[in-house]
Amino acid sequence: MTILKKYDKIYHVVNKKKKVGKMIILDIETTGFDPKKDEITQLSAYADNTGESFDRFIKIKGEVSSTITKLTGITNQQLQNDGVDEHQCFEEFNEFMWDNLVQGDTQIIVCGHNIINFDLKFIINSMIKHQLKIPFFRVIDTYILAKNREHVISAPNLKLGTLKEYFNIEVDLNTGLHNAMFDVLVTQKLYERLVKIPCDDPQPNILCLENEVTSFFVNTRVDLNIYRTFLMFVDDIK
Repeated sequence: MTILKKYDKIYHVVNKKKKVGKMIILDIETTGFDPKKDEITQLSAYADNTGESFDRFIKIKGEVSSTITKLTGITNQQLQNDGVDEHQCFEEFNEFMWDNLVQGDTQIIVCGHNIINFDLKFIINSMIKHQLKIPFFRVIDTYILAKNREHVISAPNLKLGTLKEYFNIEVDLNTGLHNAMFDVLVTQKLYERLVKIPCDDPQPNILCLENEVTSFFVNTRVDLNIYRTFLMFVDDIK
């Protein structure tokens, strides 16, 4: 584990004896793939320990392209009519996270699909931009869970939509994929399916069910370059 020493302020490998507790499942929709220049258009989360949900559309400075509208169904008019100010959204989201993550000694987990390489980059950049202190949290990425079970899963790829069809997942929401709240509900059920499949990870001390939980402590004092290096490190060991 000495390789992780230089990341010890933002990375922690969970002890095997610890059990994964309740979760906050989250997902975002964006105008593109670059957290430096693209914007979040929808931020959704569900806390299964309280049953509380968070779902906001955000008024953005730029515009949603026709390609993104075709993919997500989100339009510029919708964001103007239903969206809230970005700062307001993240203040409310931060309050939601603190209310649902800080539960005494209970190990609350943040869960998402491809969350490490996508959602967290956008969310943490935005939280830091708005000078909001982020609570300590651990993360389960269902993409990594699925990747570690490819010896059993015969799906053509590990995209959320593909795995939804592979596991015949149905949710009680009519919006369809690429609506963030719909994806949150799909991810919750996907996690329940995946944890029943034995893990075949070649590095069980780093990634494997309880140890697939990546731990972060990120606040406004953390250098973003260190954080990006960390994300690349996680990507290297998948």
